[in-house]
Amino acid sequence: MTYLRFPHLHGDLVAFVAEDDIWLAPIDTPARAWRLTSDGARAANPRFSRDGTQLAWTSWRDGDPEVYVTDTEGSAVIHTDTMRYDVARSLATTNSDVRIDFSGHILTARGLVANLKERTVRLESKVNGRFHR
Repeated sequence: MTYLRFPHLHGDLVAFVAEDDIWLAPIDTPARAWRLTSDGARAANPRFSRDGTQLAWTSWRDGDPEVYVTDTEGSAVIHTDTMRYDVARSLATTNSDVRIDFSGHILTARGLVANLKERTVRLESKVNGRFHR
């Protein structure tokens, strides 16, 4: 039996944890839920951004609890151990190490500023890795 835990609502979507992965499901229409993560690590507390385009959660993927952020399509995951959110300016920031996994391509840097209104991310230090087309 699978238990649905830590539900969080935004608009017509609910985010939740089941089988230690993050899932999304529509609320109003009968449709299947879809899995955003599948790493088998403990996960908790998914939370939508104010505009519903981003989802943050806590994961124990690397041992200690850390913050992960992805868009609701699940195409890019940002990983860091601390994240601050400025509600008035819709900015998420960190000075910690950051890892971005986008379709299997990985970038690392120290610090980032994510503007959730403009849907942009600025890495604050030298970037290691690169995306290939």
